[in-house]
Amino acid sequence: MSLLGAVPQGYISELQAAAACAEAGKRMCSDLEWLRACQGASAAIYPYGDAVMPGVCNDARAVHPAVEYFGTADPWIYGELDNACISQIPASLAITGQHPGCVSQDGALDMMGNLHEWTADPEELSRRILCRYGAQRTRVSI
Repeated sequence: MSLLGAVPQGYISELQAAAACAEAGKRMCSDLEWLRACQGASAAIYPYGDAVMPGVCNDARAVHPAVEYFGTADPWIYGELDNACISQIPASLAITGQHPGCVSQDGALDMMGNLHEWTADPEELSRRILCRYGAQRTRVSI
């Protein structure tokens, strides 16, 4: 989790994310740990509850920052999300806590929107839900 007021380290590879965690003396959380932090004890659909509220989190962009950077919505761009240049697009990454309503019951900040996040279980797509990929508003059933 990021510290309040920090600039998130975004658009890096899974290996870079794991190395950053290790350097900080931490580890990437599992999908289940990530979902619990996002959903809280009540298993809310969104970090802030069960009703969608566009803009409460950094999720109300007209286009995904990768689409803006590469100039296309072709599926190949989602294989390029480790391109750090994407985070240089103006107003694409919010500082942690910049959206004060985007907090889970457990106090986790910015668990929806802003950027994609790696977990230690990147292949368990069936466990991911809307709050996992709020930046592109993709729903994957649990």
